Amino acid sequence: MVLFDDDDDVHEVATRLTISRMMFIEWFKTNQELEVARSLTFDQFPEQWVWNRKLKRWTMRKRSFAIGRMYYAHSTSGERYYLRMLLNCVKGATSYEHLQIVDGREHDTFKDACIAMGLLADDNEWDQTLEEASVRASGRQLRDMFAFMLMFCEVTNPKQLWDAHWESLSDDIEAMTRCERANPTVILFEDALKDRELYEIDQVLMRNGHRLEDFPTLPKSNHIPFVHGGNRLVEEELAYDRHSLTVDADNAEDRLNDD
Repeated sequence: MVLFDDDDDVHEVATRLTISRMMFIEWFKTNQELEVARSLTFDQFPEQWVWNRKLKRWTMRKRSFAIGRMYYAHSTSGERYYLRMLLNCVKGATSYEHLQIVDGREHDTFKDACIAMGLLADDNEWDQTLEEASVRASGRQLRDMFAFMLMFCEVTNPKQLWDAHWESLSDDIEAMTRCERANPTVILFEDALKDRELYEIDQVLMRNGHRLEDFPTLPKSNHIPFVHGGNRLVEEELAYDRHSLTVDADNAEDRLNDD
């Protein structure tokens, strides 16, 4: 935590020497320099080491005993939550990158490292919930359910869960679009369906203080809400099947000659 007054200059606060010598960063440095310190996790460290507030460094404890305490991180706080989880398990970490190494492999995120260590359960429960709900619930209800799973249910792999259920989550998207455009002939192909579906999920998240960006593995929406009175001919011309055209283009390229 960084404390400062309302009238403090932000640049000066960010460049304070004390910012670069925090308890957590100095734990890394102590592990780098002293092998004897590497047998403890971050929360165990105060049992044998004392934080010298004046010198801003850890020193070996000579007497008494203390219990370490870390700041709370909610399960929806993203990487901060998974970092905290790792700090309870990894001993002698020397850097952020060290915390992401499991069995010799460095993972891209703290969450991936937690999964590799078996600290997170799979999403089978949420997968079955969406599967059962898809029989009787509308696409809108399923999207609401999916969004609330993201926010409150500690979903381990949002992208995998979305890939498995995006079709049922979008079953009303085409009808919704036809109604908005007053055009019963509108056809949305896969890319357009996914784009609009992600937009609708993002709207649910935003109403509850979140965004799709809070879940990095999920694709982002490029959907622009339809403005009534727009050019229907343009809309129809833009509603092409990108996947089909990509396949056609790849096949045509293979048939080109050297000239």
